[in-house]
Amino acid sequence: MMNALRCSNADPQRAIRRALIIAAVAMIHGMPSPAMAAEEDYPTKAVRIVVPFAPGGSTDSAARSIAQRLGEAWGKPVIVENKPGAGGVVGTEYVSKSAPDGYTILMGTVAHAAAENLYANLPYRLGRDFKGVTEVATSPMVLVVSESFPAKSVSELIEMARANPGKINYASAGAGTASHMSSELFKATAKIDLTNVAYKSSGLALNDVIAGHVPVMFDALFTSLPHIKAGKLRALGVASATRSPIAPEIPTIAERGLPGFESTVWFGFFVPAQTPPGVIAKLNRDTVAILKTEAIKELFLGQGLQAVGSTQAEFDARVLGEIEKWGKVIKSNGIKVE
Repeated sequence: MMNALRCSNADPQRAIRRALIIAAVAMIHGMPSPAMAAEEDYPTKAVRIVVPFAPGGSTDSAARSIAQRLGEAWGKPVIVENKPGAGGVVGTEYVSKSAPDGYTILMGTVAHAAAENLYANLPYRLGRDFKGVTEVATSPMVLVVSESFPAKSVSELIEMARANPGKINYASAGAGTASHMSSELFKATAKIDLTNVAYKSSGLALNDVIAGHVPVMFDALFTSLPHIKAGKLRALGVASATRSPIAPEIPTIAERGLPGFESTVWFGFFVPAQTPPGVIAKLNRDTVAILKTEAIKELFLGQGLQAVGSTQAEFDARVLGEIEKWGKVIKSNGIKVE
């Protein structure tokens, strides 16, 4: 019995020693270890990009554009799956519990940074359960009003809001969305009080602004621009640091009364935290190569997006900064979501 126990206890130790010897020999002879070889072979099967929002939006469109090109580069299917629900929480939780092997990727957005401080019982945490891969794209928000609304500029809107605290409504796509957070940042920066009218989607919200039922909204520039050009909406300013190349005639909010104001939509790839570093590095390298091509830059620009393609470190810094930024807005404005 004792001999059996000694033998059983020794087996794991022999296995560990054997693995170490194999790895050492591999390093000496310049050969990859089994784990390294697996990472170099990635991917060997279909890869999924999970978009935690409904089909048809900007997040979905950007994900599909990248998926097609990654599939062509790898010679393996790259499938986009939409898993909407709870402002992106449902799909994100799904990815957090997926195998950390690089075959399930999350298309995250600025809404994920806001969610870190917005939800008390979030079933995952970006810093704990995910590793950033790369920032994919960015797009400015734009402050629009109904054509019938009296304010013709950012300063006029601020003056009206100060004279009528809480009486001017703004439309949003729901708690934690870019439209909601941008509006709350605007309120905090301008020191005004606007009332949120939440919708189930940005499309529904925008339709009511166009119809004049709700007068004000922050929306992604690429979705509002056709309505602005058609005269159905009035753009008061873009929320980027500089004017957008797709609509240079629209001034920035910063230059029209709120210096330093900035709010952009961003998209980026995340994977479960325990994904092998080599797999993440390859995914970063191949995605960034696609984002640096003129073809994808032009495609994204036509959608109102600017292709980015960052290092892992740059994306981590971006995400941490966004979590801090929106955390301050949420706390200062007393925003709570049950």
